Amino acid sequence: MRDLLIVGVDPGTTLAYAILDLDRNLIKLKSSKQLSLSSLTTEVTNEGKVLIVGCDVSNIPSFVYKFATKLNAVIVKPDFDFKVGLKQRMTKEFKVRDDHQRDALAAALNAFSEFKETFKKIDDELKNIGKEHLNSQVKEICIKNKLNVIDAINLLETTEEKPKEKKRKNRFLNDNGTNELIRILKKQNDDLLKNLKFLELKYKDLSSLIDKRVEERIKKLNAISGLNIKSFTNDISRKEAEIIGLKQKIAELNSLLLDLNNKVIVKKFQNLNFNENFSSLIYVENPNVYTEQCLNFCQGKIIIYKERPSNHLIKKNIVFINKEDCFIDEIGNLAIIDKSKLESSINSLTLVQNLIESYREERQKEASEKLLKP
Repeated sequence: MRDLLIVGVDPGTTLAYAILDLDRNLIKLKSSKQLSLSSLTTEVTNEGKVLIVGCDVSNIPSFVYKFATKLNAVIVKPDFDFKVGLKQRMTKEFKVRDDHQRDALAAALNAFSEFKETFKKIDDELKNIGKEHLNSQVKEICIKNKLNVIDAINLLETTEEKPKEKKRKNRFLNDNGTNELIRILKKQNDDLLKNLKFLELKYKDLSSLIDKRVEERIKKLNAISGLNIKSFTNDISRKEAEIIGLKQKIAELNSLLLDLNNKVIVKKFQNLNFNENFSSLIYVENPNVYTEQCLNFCQGKIIIYKERPSNHLIKKNIVFINKEDCFIDEIGNLAIIDKSKLESSINSLTLVQNLIESYREERQKEASEKLLKP
């Protein structure tokens, strides 16, 4: 039988191939732009019988697939595309002329590694039973048909039996060979059914797990969506309440603007601790909280108050008027004052102040006259 080979192929504009024997010895390494599928097949088969074809990428190139199919060879591909650094380390013991040869050799070495333990196991079993002479044939049958060594030997020996007697006896031998082949195929079928049952159970478990994960994910998304909807609903409710409040204020302001004939709108402050300009009149809820700077600013102006100012403040050059005498309403930071009542309060206050001033002047005059009497 011709020597069995492992061939690594790197397809492309420059085609490269590497040939190994089943002991990992490099038989041939070549790259060329002149190689085609036909010429590659011719060159490789001149060296022996191709058992395994390897590539260095996880997706088998169509050229490699066609080449292996044409030679009825087993294809070996890696689980991931080999990086340059990995291929350099794999082939460092060999002399390669270019990157294409390196890639083809790496593919062949990977294919050998895939079956290295299988080759050793076959060698050991054949040695134990004294069948080393069947090495190549058994390896080919085991690799291509996925049989164990004993079944491969039985199939091989049955197939290789030659007729020794008449045609009737030949039929008997052929029947025996057929029965042996049927037994082997039945065993293969049983193994495949067991494997299929295992895969079905695994698929069922995975499907159940996936369904469970999907259901959990949906519940989680629904919970998050529910929280978001609730939050959005609350935000909308707050915004709607704010809009209603603003509309109400706008309505109040519109009503106020329509009836300003006897009203005055002034700024409202919590206390006399501010640095903001005003013309002559403000409303202050608590004038007893103040700064001297603000008091100086209020000199000669009118302050309508909610809380009565202290005697210290009354002595200042500021006109203080109680809100009860003229106050109507307030909107935001504005106060609405009755204009006529304000004027009346100011006039009354002026009259009182004039009377006090006249009384003070008379008392001062009487005191002066007493001092001037002899």
